[in-house]
Amino acid sequence: MTYTKLILIAFCLLATLNLSAQSSKLIGKPAPDIHFTDVLNDTQTSYKLSDFKGKVVIIDFWATWCGHCINSLPHLAKWQKKYSKAMKIITISTDVKSRLQKFLNIKPLELPVVMDSLGEYRKYFPHFELPHTVIIDQKGFVKSITSGDKLNDKDIDLLIHGKNPNLPLKE
Repeated sequence: MTYTKLILIAFCLLATLNLSAQSSKLIGKPAPDIHFTDVLNDTQTSYKLSDFKGKVVIIDFWATWCGHCINSLPHLAKWQKKYSKAMKIITISTDVKSRLQKFLNIKPLELPVVMDSLGEYRKYFPHFELPHTVIIDQKGFVKSITSGDKLNDKDIDLLIHGKNPNLPLKE
């Protein structure tokens, strides 16, 4: 193995460790007041995270090519409908607009979708793989960073009632 390859591998490992450390450092901290623009499937086309203070907010990063992401979307939609007064679910897709619209025409989704083909929202909650799910409590603090496919009805019920579900930290 060449010296250049070893340096590249070391750099990639350090970058991965840094992102994992960033995720755990965000838990218990106030969530940034992100301004979401280019929102599809909602009554508004933009809003700020602070608009949902007093509600549990789930931010779910996904893509049309991600099987686990697509499998978790119906559950997220069900919870949004069931707990609409106590919860706001915001999905963020990394797909380009044309691909996302084609997907939504074939598979309609009853959730807001923020278009983020440039990955601008990723800087707030860094990640390498999808799905990447951030849970923010009613007071605006990051409660958990996990994968949407790890959530279940019991976890959502605990969150709505201000309790801590035992969710795996996504690293």
